[in-house]
Amino acid sequence: LALAQAGLGHADEAIANLKSALTLDPQLLEAHNNLGALLFDKGDYNAAKLEFARVLERDPTSSSARFNMARTLAVMGDHVAAIREYEALLAKEPGDVSARYQLGLSYAAAGRKSEALTELSRALQLDRDATRAAEMRKKVEEIQAK
Repeated sequence: LALAQAGLGHADEAIANLKSALTLDPQLLEAHNNLGALLFDKGDYNAAKLEFARVLERDPTSSSARFNMARTLAVMGDHVAAIREYEALLAKEPGDVSARYQLGLSYAAAGRKSEALTELSRALQLDRDATRAAEMRKKVEEIQAK
């Protein structure tokens, strides 16, 4: 219900429903992850980070929570922590194009140009979406030009 509400543009209602569900059962890890994603979309990064941390505390193998945590840390400017999260995710799922691409961007933001180019090149090799590949090539060119 909460995701349907969010998809219809009722994010605040979805957030309220997820919080209610978590009051009844705080062990609902998917609800924590979904709540974190909605809070992220609203720009409440600190609250989103707390929700993803709750999931990872109980299930450190959750790929979606780890990706969401890494993405949140990157947006918050903590690229060292974001890199650590993306690397942990990729150790488990080396073919995750989105994680590889975001890792490359985090490396670039952290001033680690050669690692950024390596990860973006790997993401390009794995990606089959021509539109996304063009975006990745553009990022590679931007980083190379720096």
